[in-house]
Amino acid sequence: MDAHHEALRHWPTATPVWLDLGPTTLNWRRAPDGEALAALPLGDAAVGARFFAGDRPTAVELERGIDFVEDALMAALPHWPAGAVLLSGDARWLAGTGLAGTDDTAGFTTVPTAAVEAAFQRLASGALGDASAWRDLPPGREAAARLLVLRETLHHLGLDGLHLWRGRPA
Repeated sequence: MDAHHEALRHWPTATPVWLDLGPTTLNWRRAPDGEALAALPLGDAAVGARFFAGDRPTAVELERGIDFVEDALMAALPHWPAGAVLLSGDARWLAGTGLAGTDDTAGFTTVPTAAVEAAFQRLASGALGDASAWRDLPPGREAAARLLVLRETLHHLGLDGLHLWRGRPA
């Protein structure tokens, strides 16, 4: 069974929406048909290059990035379906942000919003000068951009977390 159909089976009353991250865009697609809901200018490479001068953003850079991501999300909000659950098949949401999740029996790893908020708080603390906050966060402006985009997406859409497809267990 593919990820789209497994998501429909696993969340029968929700609308599964797939989050596809590219270097220049973040796409929302409805499962299982792949209908495009929105294409946002929130790719990790684009956001990282536009707002972060180095591998670790400063407080001013992070604030400017937050404003940009929020504006893009708010403009796309009318395309977000009610009762949606956020899914992705992109492991960079974990490896590229320093996040961990909990595996379930259906083939998904759930990264709760609280874990994303905690990682984002470390990013913000590091940007404010707390050198110890960078521990456990991967370096690089693209990694910082991924965490920023994920945090703002979960926060502004009021979601419980991101569900990553890792494949059907044997």
